[in-house]
Amino acid sequence: MIFENKLKLPIILIIIIIIIYLILRIFKKTQKDKIIKLLNNKIFLFFVPVIIFFTLYIFIFNKINEDDSDEIKKNKIKIKEALKHALIAFVIAICAYFDMLILPFFIIFIISYLYDIDG
Repeated sequence: MIFENKLKLPIILIIIIIIIYLILRIFKKTQKDKIIKLLNNKIFLFFVPVIIFFTLYIFIFNKINEDDSDEIKKNKIKIKEALKHALIAFVIAICAYFDMLILPFFIIFIISYLYDIDG
């Protein structure tokens, strides 16, 4: 309990640093060009909503029920863990696309801490 309270402030500070970093990066001309290029990419525009709806489906409709067998519960947990890893990979890919080399470190730290993601 004490350990968790001590980490809340650093987590909030890291989130603030990430937001400031993103704002500063977006206002660069090369980043604006990349955003426009990405928003004109039909494949990207098709799959982002697919990823969003798939994520919502897994987290909303794939809830663990007490009536589920142990094997079904285990599979539902594995699906959610796999989805968390896939979303982290997507964020890393977006960061790489925008040449943000340091940002994935902090994002993975925060996400792993908040969602108890194991290696």
